[in-house]
Amino acid sequence: MPELSKEAETDTAAWTKDKGLQLFSSWWWLPAWTILFCAAVALYWPALHAGYFSDDFLFFATNPPAHLYDYFFRVGAAIHAYRPLEAIILTVTQQHLRFETLPIHLLALACHAGLVCVVVAAARLFRLGTVETVIAAAVMLFAQVSAPAVLGNDTLSQSASAFLGALSAFLFWRRHRAGFLSVLALGAGLFFKETALGFLLVIGILATWPALQQPAWKQRVVKATTLLLPYGLMTLLYFACRHLAGGMMSTHGRYGMHVGVNVLRNLVSFGLAAFSPVSTVTSAIALATHHKAVLLLTVVSAGIIVAVTAAGVLRTKRRMLCCCLAVLAVASLFPTFLLEHVSELYAYNAIPFVALIVGVGFGAIWRWNNFGRAVAGILIALFLIGQTLASRQKAALMTLNGRRAAQMISTIDSYVRQLPPHSQVDLIRAATNAPAYSVFVLNGFDVLDYGNIKLGAVLGRPDVRIDIVEEDQARGLTPNDHLLLLGLDKNSSIERYTPGKP
Repeated sequence: MPELSKEAETDTAAWTKDKGLQLFSSWWWLPAWTILFCAAVALYWPALHAGYFSDDFLFFATNPPAHLYDYFFRVGAAIHAYRPLEAIILTVTQQHLRFETLPIHLLALACHAGLVCVVVAAARLFRLGTVETVIAAAVMLFAQVSAPAVLGNDTLSQSASAFLGALSAFLFWRRHRAGFLSVLALGAGLFFKETALGFLLVIGILATWPALQQPAWKQRVVKATTLLLPYGLMTLLYFACRHLAGGMMSTHGRYGMHVGVNVLRNLVSFGLAAFSPVSTVTSAIALATHHKAVLLLTVVSAGIIVAVTAAGVLRTKRRMLCCCLAVLAVASLFPTFLLEHVSELYAYNAIPFVALIVGVGFGAIWRWNNFGRAVAGILIALFLIGQTLASRQKAALMTLNGRRAAQMISTIDSYVRQLPPHSQVDLIRAATNAPAYSVFVLNGFDVLDYGNIKLGAVLGRPDVRIDIVEEDQARGLTPNDHLLLLGLDKNSSIERYTPGKP
């Protein structure tokens, strides 16, 4: 590894010795994780009970298997959603607490705190200074893309797979050999969610370093093969189980994959979510309403953070490290950057690497001189404040969506109970020009969209089909004993819908 500056070397002298690293691995991580977990709980406290809404209901276990381990041999909500470990946790929670989501969010926050610990451990392993380490940890902790990962009721898979994948890569790099815990962590990450495949690619890239230390190409190939073979076998086991369960990679629709302009668009979208202090919700609404000032602020603020980070990196001898981290950040996003449609949720995998790069860059500016210290201090404070406010905003919006969905379901349930067998309920969605964005800003019946196809079973009436129908398609419908039409009044309360009624 390239050397640190003299100032950074002095700052980290006590930590760069093997004894310091051994101390970290033996007991230091536990109090650190506890503190970070409490901080994460405090950050998202108002939303820890955020309820089910939208496609969350697809992951509600209305027909669980006889044994929990049977989830390893069946797909989830869709053919691409093979996530047995998450399914087991959700099923146990739902069987005992039904719609209570606190345990799900606490587990996700535990993984999030663990991921921050991995960032701190990596910073120390790379012999970064205390300033760099603190900045990297703060960026990881308050990142706004963490909100959907830790507060979604079907995204424990994302937070857990990201933590386990990053932990696997860290353990691999620290030992430069395939450790059992590293392989096990990657396997667990894969069985939580397929996005852990990105960390398999990360480990593959990391394996080139010890392999290139060998004197001849034959020895290099043997070294790389030896290092990666256990990970390859674990991945083959995962795909074998996935295949037996009937799981497939989606090739069309919003989850279709191809190489084109979509890759660049996705990476830019991920970059704005990672580097801008402006909430992606605010930016998306500004884009929908053509609010140029907010859009300009989003791009300029993200550009400033990137520029200062790059300037700091160029001042250090850790340029090669940061270049490698940037490559690993992109690799960790595989295969999601190939998707036709992406969510900022997927950027969560890359934030550990981004946090370390920001830590190095801003740390270098901080150590430059008094002016640099002032610039770095002000900018990183504004960046973290912006990210924190964005996380809180998203938490509030997701909580609101859960409440709205719960109110609608309560009313729908009162109607469904009175319906004869094999009936249908059509929820009439009125046309609107109101902007919407991801899982945060939803209008009308959108808080039940996607999940509506399973609502009948969730409410104990699997014979009742619940559809969402656009208003212009509902004009020819006539309600009868087996067809119930429901709409929303001006106060967003559910009422019987009469076709043709203004």
